[in-house]
Amino acid sequence: MNQKHAATTTTTKKKAAAARRSARRAELALALRVSRLRLLSRVAPAEAARRAFALWVTPNRLPWPERELAVREAAAVSRVPHAGREGRIELAVYRWGAERADAPLVLLVHGWEGRATQLGALVGPLVAAGYGVVALDLPGHGASGGVTTDLPDMAAAVRAVGDGVLPEGAAFRAIVAHSLGGPAALLAVGAGLAAERVVTIGSPTKMTIARDTFLGRLKLATRAADGVISAIEARLGDDCWERYRAETTAAALEVPGLVVHDSEDGEVTHGHALELAVAWRGARVLLTRGLGHRRILRDPGVVDAVSRFIDAPLEGLTRGEKPWYASWSATSSTASSAG
Repeated sequence: MNQKHAATTTTTKKKAAAARRSARRAELALALRVSRLRLLSRVAPAEAARRAFALWVTPNRLPWPERELAVREAAAVSRVPHAGREGRIELAVYRWGAERADAPLVLLVHGWEGRATQLGALVGPLVAAGYGVVALDLPGHGASGGVTTDLPDMAAAVRAVGDGVLPEGAAFRAIVAHSLGGPAALLAVGAGLAAERVVTIGSPTKMTIARDTFLGRLKLATRAADGVISAIEARLGDDCWERYRAETTAAALEVPGLVVHDSEDGEVTHGHALELAVAWRGARVLLTRGLGHRRILRDPGVVDAVSRFIDAPLEGLTRGEKPWYASWSATSSTASSAG
């Protein structure tokens, strides 16, 4: 190992250790805040609801883990303006590969409290296949501006990046989105963002799952919990729970889809994937087992399946209204048809 490489390795390890310490501090601070909110909800429900709503729209800006530092440092980073909830902010945009100006582009979209490099396992294979890869930190995440965000704001940010990086008249070869980034990407495509195909990984179909998980974790008194729901509806509209259902958005799309989900996802059950596929005409479903909500992003079998879907000729992807299913366990490297 030469001196330069040793110094780089030491610096990377120090950054990773600092990131872990920062993450632990953030977790402790959040736990204390939740405990205080729970107590406050019993004596001052309106104030507790106000503070809890602020927590709902404010993602915890988590540090980059060690495994993602190399892919982040390999990216060319730029800024794209976004007219967000808080006014004009700048989004951090990362780009890898594709020296050719006309190379097809793939957009990666992370989920709530994620970051662009969370889908970094796809970068190497896609670049090797000749694609340019673009990813963004959503508002209030990673190195992007902003403090608060929500689903429609995330969708608008995805569109802003498309407007900023796509040549005039061009479309993304694919958009690959994780967790809440899935509904955001579908909304963006439904609103006019050009994409030839979309992949969702571990994505919910309903905002109600995020609402119920959030309120379940806080365990607020009833009046305070009702106040949080009212505040969300005041921000997004009384009909937001229906208007932002991913299966409703997908049903109107005319692009092929691949819906990837793990049957043991502890945050978003795989029933969401099946609901989405039924609504999304011609979508394919890929069910894994034993990968959970985040490790699925780094699984070699999933990376290979997503890469092959992106590389497939467009005319061969749609198989009518009957979804195509495949599944494999975390210990298997190949997928098999399940219907």
